[in-house]
Parts: sequence; C-alpha cells; structure tokens
Amino acid sequence: MMNLRSAEDAIDDDIVERLLFGDDDSYDGGDVASLNEVTSEDSTTACAASGVGPQKRKRTTPKQEITYLRAKQRELHAQLGELRHTMAAQESTSVWEARSKDQMQAAQKALKENTTLRTMLNDQLKTAQALERLLKKRPRIEMTPDATSEAWREWRLDTDPARRLHSMQAITDHVYEKLETEFIQHGVYDLEDGQSGLTVRTQQNVLWFDYMQCVAWDVPYKVAQTIVWSMSLVNPETDWSTTMKPTSEILENWDDPHKIIYIGAHSNSFVRDQSFRTEGRWLVRLFVETDRTIVVTRSIVDDALHPHGHNEWRDNLLNWVMLTKCPSNPDKTLVRYLHETTAPMPPRAHDAESTIQGLAQGELTECLLTLMRGHMQDIQRAIASRAFK
Repeated sequence: MMNLRSAEDAIDDDIVERLLFGDDDSYDGGDVASLNEVTSEDSTTACAASGVGPQKRKRTTPKQEITYLRAKQRELHAQLGELRHTMAAQESTSVWEARSKDQMQAAQKALKENTTLRTMLNDQLKTAQALERLLKKRPRIEMTPDATSEAWREWRLDTDPARRLHSMQAITDHVYEKLETEFIQHGVYDLEDGQSGLTVRTQQNVLWFDYMQCVAWDVPYKVAQTIVWSMSLVNPETDWSTTMKPTSEILENWDDPHKIIYIGAHSNSFVRDQSFRTEGRWLVRLFVETDRTIVVTRSIVDDALHPHGHNEWRDNLLNWVMLTKCPSNPDKTLVRYLHETTAPMPPRAHDAESTIQGLAQGELTECLLTLMRGHMQDIQRAIASRAFK
C-alpha cells in the first residue's frame, strides 16, 4: 500500500525560500514594517495556538523570531547605508585627488573590504527577510527539534559493536543515496565557481537551513581527495579560524576498509558577545567513484556508547562534499558542497524552559547562521593552509 503523506507535510514541502548570495546589492527599505505591526499580526496566531493544549516544553516562538528579525533588518539596512555613503565619498574624492602608490593601494584595499562587508550584510539581510516570510507562513513551526521524538530514531546508535557498524553503514548509505536528489532539488549543479546560496524551508514542521556552495580549488583532483579525507581524520595540522573555535576527536575509526570515521565535536559561536556551545556526533564516510569523490556527514542525535554531555545542546546536520576534475582546467578541482541543518536540539536533562527562553528574540536563529557560516569559513581556511602553502 502506498505511504501517503499528510496534508500538513505536503504544505511544509511547499514552504521554501531560496537565496543566491552575492548576486544583488539592492535593498528595499519598504520591506521593513513596524514592530507593532508584527506584534499585532502574530498575537492572534499565538492566542489561537495557546488553546490547543499545554506545551511539553517552552520553545523560542516564531513571533519572537519575527520581532527580532524586523529589528535586525533595520540594523543591517542602516549599516548598508553607511557603507554606500562611505564608498560614494571615496569615489568622488578619488576623481580630484592625485595619490601616491601607497595611498592608492590603501584606497583599493579599503574599497575591497567595503565591498566584501557590504555583500555580507546584504546576504544577511536577504536571509533575515526570507526567514521572516517563512515564519509568518508557518506560525506554529518547531524552532528547536525535540531529540526524543520518534522522527529522529533512525539517527541513533546502540552499544553492540556489530549493530553499531551495521547502523553506521546503513545511515551513510542512506545519505549517499540522497545526494543526486538533494543536489538537483537545491540547484547545486546550477551554481558556478564562487557562487553560494541558502534555502530556508520546513520539513515535517521543523525549520531547516540548507547552505550550498561551488568553488574551484587550485589543486589537482588526487591532491584534493587527500586533503578532504585528511580533514575528516581531524588532522592536527588543519588551521582552523577563530570564528567557531571547534574542537574534535575521533571516537571510532573504520578507515580501512570501510572509510568511516565517527567524530565527537564541540563548536563555540558568539551571539551578542556571549558564547554558545553545541556538541556533535558526526558520522563521516568516503565514497570514491570513477570520476568523482563524495564525502557524506550525518549527525547522530543519540548514542548509547558515546552519549552527549549532560547539559550540551546537540547539533543536527548532514552534508555532502563532491569533488570532480574542473572541466576547464585539469589542474584544478571543482568542489560542490551542500550543508543541511536544523537549530541545535536542547539537552534532555537541562532546564529546557529557562534555557530556551534565554535564547529568545532571534538569538537561536543568529546562532545557527553563525555556526553554519563559520563552518564554511573554517573549511576554506583549512583548505588554503593545507593546499596552498
């Protein structure tokens, strides 16, 4: 008998916001409505939701996130305006002033930094707008997934060695088999060198962020293979940035012949000058095909042998890294990357009500975006330090 999805799931699949980063520097300030309008719009929904029954645990609500996102958009809009004003002043001055070589180099550096910062702020702004639109469409969305839910049962490991290895193979096989569907659905194959994007979506009423990127590495294909797997093996030579300050260790190594690594990791991000720590159990596997190499990663949300810390928030992610020879230059490697993640799962034993409430007003969303962007920056920095030194 065909397994039919509920109407709710079908609606969730349709709620998708796709963004291409770095492709536009325009912004319409009219998109930012008043905070009073947001409160008015969502208070009715919140009141209706409150009549459903007692909540099992208090979560950051879409209303709180939308309120924060509107304020964040104003802040980003103001920063973009200042940067545009600064650039316009520099351009008008350069027409009339003769500069020395050092002055010109300094001006060019400042212009480049201005452009980079402006692009980053604009991307953040588009992300905030997309998230706001999605939250308004799905006012009762799960902002933080519940690790005890049956929906996450397949991402768990028990203590028996044989069953653990079998589960590890089955989980990574499942993620590997999803690659083509996910890459096509998210438009990863359509990205050109240097392009990246973000999809904000719901799945079974849970909020997901999907980050994608395409970049050409200035190293041959075989070298890129070695670098990627070396990074998966938590090589101590990897030069991580200070964005997240991740720490990790190999918990289990099935490198030969299975090419499976099980990693325990901690990541620290900074939200409003305060540290937010998440813990991960990452299952990583290497697949080598005839003309491409695939590395897949999946978070394990519950492990009986290597349990998460008592008070640790658990990350929930999966990603794919695909290496192929660059069509236009055989001495380069084309890398396509897709990273899918939810907000961190709260610890079971912790005081969920006070903890999650402490991350209200957008901190949870900003923390998630910081972790995701920081992860990508760290990968690029590590690649540069290993391949190009």
